[in-house]
Amino acid sequence: MCNYEMEVIHHNLDCKCHRRREWIEVNGEMTPIEFSVDDPSKLPMSEEDKARIAMVLEQHLKNKKK
Repeated sequence: MCNYEMEVIHHNLDCKCHRRREWIEVNGEMTPIEFSVDDPSKLPMSEEDKARIAMVLEQHLKNKKK
């Protein structure tokens, strides 16, 4: 079973990029997205935000097939 919780990515001890990996469902498949945040104590992405990003990615993939 895969872990689909938000992950904090640590490049090395000096890295301050606050990189995260979150999983969203796009076209029925779980897809990782990575991004940096300004505040490392910020909560994981909301389900509403994930749904908006999934919709954008689905539109992009649909347009790419044309």
